[in-house]
Amino acid sequence: NVKFTAEMEDSLDKVEYGKVEWHDLLQGYYQEMTRLIRDLDMQKAKQENMETTDIKCDKCGSPMIIKWGKRGQFLACSSFPKCKNIKNFEKDDQGNIRILETEKLAEKCPKCGGELVIKNGRFGKFIACSNFPKCKFTKPVSLDIKCPACEIGDIVEKRSKKGKTFYSCSRYPDCKFLSNTLPEKIECPHCGHVFYRSSDKQDELNLCPHCRGEID
Repeated sequence: NVKFTAEMEDSLDKVEYGKVEWHDLLQGYYQEMTRLIRDLDMQKAKQENMETTDIKCDKCGSPMIIKWGKRGQFLACSSFPKCKNIKNFEKDDQGNIRILETEKLAEKCPKCGGELVIKNGRFGKFIACSNFPKCKFTKPVSLDIKCPACEIGDIVEKRSKKGKTFYSCSRYPDCKFLSNTLPEKIECPHCGHVFYRSSDKQDELNLCPHCRGEID
């Protein structure tokens, strides 16, 4: 809201120059926000933010609609909750919608035999069964890097609640390895042992875990 932003900047300037007491400014802002929230019709607001498209649901044939979620806009079936089909999409310069296809894996779901796909969640990418919600099988996406700590599990990429990327062992909580950097592949010049190490784990940088020989 350009008008609101301009007025707020003007008010903050007055606070800076000592023309307005900041307690009074915040009190007035709080009272106005309280009134707006009280008078807001959430159901009506949700309806106004929905946009019907000419795209048909590939599961039930109903029209798909554009909705807003925590991570932005997405396509959802208008027959929700009977049909829970959703799709990610992007728009070109002309406003045309292009559905972003889900990446499918060659392996099958160990629980129901359905196709496994890669999805994006609040904590990063993960593998899930395409038959969701009937089948709720999930597992982390492996980076084909062995865990430097236990050398059994694989390193997986995750995202914190604040959106920061980090790396952990797929055997968590049995293995509690965490790293802010992606472990790199190292071959020991003394014994030939191949392992991975992280640049933010200073105590692991210069010693081979197999022969304890020093590594540059």
